Amino acid sequence: MSAATMDNLVFRGLESLADVARLEEIICHTGVFYPEEIPVARELLDDCLAQAASGYYRGFLTQRGDEILGYALYVEAAGTLGTFELYWLAVDPVCQGMGVGRQLMEELERQVNAAQGLRIYISTSARPEYEPARRLYTACGYELAGCLPNYFRQGDDLLYFYKSLVVL
Repeated sequence: MSAATMDNLVFRGLESLADVARLEEIICHTGVFYPEEIPVARELLDDCLAQAASGYYRGFLTQRGDEILGYALYVEAAGTLGTFELYWLAVDPVCQGMGVGRQLMEELERQVNAAQGLRIYISTSARPEYEPARRLYTACGYELAGCLPNYFRQGDDLLYFYKSLVVL
C-alpha cells in the first residue's frame, strides 16, 4: 500500500462478528499489546457491536475498499461533562505510518465534537514500542498531562495525554 491510497478511507461502526474478528487480528499483529490485553480488547469490541449506539463503548473502524485497516474505541467518561477517553486505537502494521492513525484521530474528534465533547484523554504505555503512538498523539495536538509510574508493570508507566476541543 502506498500513502496515496489512504485518501479513500471510509469510517463506519462495527457491523458484524467478522469486523470484530478482523480487528482482533489487527490488535494481535501490532505486537505491542500484552497477551492479557487482547481478550479485554475483544470483550470491549463485542460489547460495542452488541450495544451499537446505545452502549457505553463507542467504536468505529476504517477501511479502504473491503479491507479493514484499523479502529478506535472510546467512551464518555462517567460523571463528567464533555470528557471522553480513547480506550483503544490500533492500525494494521502493514499500513502504519501512512496516515491511517491520524485519520482515525480526526474521525474520533469529529465524533466527540458531534456528541458535544469538550476534551479527550488518552492513556498509553511509556514502553518504547508505543513511541509511534505517542508521536501520533503529539502530532495531533495532544499534550502530556501526567504519568503514573509502574502502572502496567514495574518499569511500564502510564502516560496521560489530553486535548481540549474547539466547540463547533
